[in-house]
This record gives sequence, C-alpha cells and structure tokens, in this order.
Amino acid sequence: SAGGRRLLLAAFDWPNAVALLDEQLLGGNYDRLNNQASSLILEVDSQYAAKTLAAAEALEKKDTFFTKLAAAAVTVNTAKSMSEGYMCASLNLASTISSNPAHLSTALVGRMLDHVSILVSDQHSSVASIPTACASSALSFMANVFAFQKQSNISATDLSSHVATVEQGLVSVLRETAAGLIDGAASLASSNSSSTAIARNTYAGRAWAAA
Repeated sequence: SAGGRRLLLAAFDWPNAVALLDEQLLGGNYDRLNNQASSLILEVDSQYAAKTLAAAEALEKKDTFFTKLAAAAVTVNTAKSMSEGYMCASLNLASTISSNPAHLSTALVGRMLDHVSILVSDQHSSVASIPTACASSALSFMANVFAFQKQSNISATDLSSHVATVEQGLVSVLRETAAGLIDGAASLASSNSSSTAIARNTYAGRAWAAA
C-alpha cells in the first residue's frame, strides 16, 4: 500500500526494512508482512530500473524477502489458518517476485515452487477453492518460472524437476479453481473423495495420479 511504502521509505535503508519484516513475522502479522514485502519488492524493482542496484543485489534482496514470506506460509499452513485473502496476496507476491528472470536463481525458483505448492495445496482445506483472480496470479508465477528456465543455463535435472512441478501445479490450480465454479463446491471441498482433495493430495505429494 502507499501508506506502507511511505512508512518504509521515511528513513529508508535495507537493514531497517528487513528488520520491519522480521518484526511482522515474529509478531504473526502476516497480512502486514505481505504488504511491507510488496512495498520492498517495488523498491527493488525501482532501484534496479534506475541502475542503483545490480541484478545480483536485486536477487539477494528478493531472496531475503521471500525467506520471510515462505516462513509465514509454513506457519499459516501448519496452524490450519489459511484464508482466501492471505492465499491470494501471497500468490500475487510470488508472481511479482518472479517477474524479472534476472532477479532469480535456480535455488530460489525451487524454493518458490515449494512455497506456491503449500499455498495451492492448502492441505487442511481451510480454503474451499481458488478464486479466479488468485488462479491468475498462480499461473502468472508459473509462466515466470518458464521464462527463467528459457533464459538461464539451468541443468537438465533441475529443468525436469521444475517442469514436473509446474505441470502438477497447473493441474492443481485448474481443479481448485473449477471447484469454486460448480454447484456443490462446498460439499466437494469437504469430501475426502472429491476432485479437490485429490488435487491437493497429489500436488502436495509431488506425484500426479489421475482422479
């Protein structure tokens, strides 16, 4: 938000900015964490465009921010407190962080794929389905992964792993989105035998099995 960005930039320096993220993470203020991380990502992109940050520095900073976001997602998922708003904001951030291939590494992409799988699989079924707007962010992130793969010298092993994970993610996102568009989605989402549950379980386990 504009207010959040003004707060971060009032006496802006990177160590203090990261400290603000740590404060929100430790306090369990995950919505504020997302808002502040979003402001910082915009600042990184702005400074990179102005050539005051090199690509390697931008990668380092985004990797640091992402580490905080990933830790929050694990906590939210473990606590069975995933909400639609949190999921959507987090998927949007994943798309934003990954938007510039120059700011990514193979290791970061792998970690982000794991992060998005946590959000999309929602193993405790806290969210009945993925709204179409959220699905758009998830699909945008996956497109960014492919863009990175195309421009990097990623190894055949890592490429195969990433492609398989993205493929599983696409299937899961589409199934989760469809669950919210059909009659009886609520009952389907609560059923262990539903396509929603199958998509979650197979994606979370990284092994696709036909429903």
